[in-house]
Amino acid sequence: MSHKKAIFVISFLSVFGFIFNFNVCPTKAATAVELQVLIQQLQAQIQILQQQLAQLQGQEETWCHNFNVNLKIGDSGDEVAQLHTALQKNGVWNVIGFSNTNFDEETASYVVAFQEKYASEILTPWSLKHGTGYVGKTTLAKLNQLYACRERSITLTSPNGGEKWTVGETHNITWEAEGIGSVNLYLEIPGDCVNDEFDNPICYPGTSYDIATSVSASSGSYSWTIPSRGISTGDSSVVKVEDADSDTFDVSDDYFSILPSSTYYFNGLDLEVKSMENQLASIAAFLSQLLNEIRELMDR
Repeated sequence: MSHKKAIFVISFLSVFGFIFNFNVCPTKAATAVELQVLIQQLQAQIQILQQQLAQLQGQEETWCHNFNVNLKIGDSGDEVAQLHTALQKNGVWNVIGFSNTNFDEETASYVVAFQEKYASEILTPWSLKHGTGYVGKTTLAKLNQLYACRERSITLTSPNGGEKWTVGETHNITWEAEGIGSVNLYLEIPGDCVNDEFDNPICYPGTSYDIATSVSASSGSYSWTIPSRGISTGDSSVVKVEDADSDTFDVSDDYFSILPSSTYYFNGLDLEVKSMENQLASIAAFLSQLLNEIRELMDR
């Protein structure tokens, strides 16, 4: 495990332990102020963790190659160098950064390890039990499944039109992405035009609010607690998700609504504790999902 990965895991576990030591569903003895402070702390930590995860995954995903050439002992050239990189990234060749352009017996031994690691996909179709060291049709297919360069695409799946979200609630913004390392998220409210008393159009520009930046695209989800300040409520909102490194993006297919919070009290009474408990439960669920991503990253 790299030094950066180790630091990231320690950071995550400290946050994960913090929320469960507090208990996901605190008793009513916890005041609204205490809960709100906890929520704000967790949200800040989640954003930091998501950025760190995006950086780690970005490092893992920046390299890609389309394998289309059969390779064997005695071959040389860039295709062999790319094969070395793939074998190292896969973990069957436990050396990082070493590469040359020669396909020798050492390379063949690591190809055998790769083939036997995915024997059901590479060897079984040929009724083989052991790897051959020859990079042919099924070995190329598995290499491309894992490391081929893919066209960038992204599709926002929620909110996608018609949802009614309330200030203070926590909801998941979700998307599907291909060939993208990290994404930025925005809330956008389109501009509007009205006619004045002389029937002349008066147009107001739209507004855009930053929700999050550098979120791991592969996570497919971001847990967003709608802030009580800084955004406009109404029934004409859309979310935009864009590739952090290109102009590829998608927006909600139709408007969704952001409603003002209607449950609050004055004179020192607690804010709606139940709503805050729900937020903590959503955060806990999101952290569990983040933990699964970390485990997958550590296994690479």
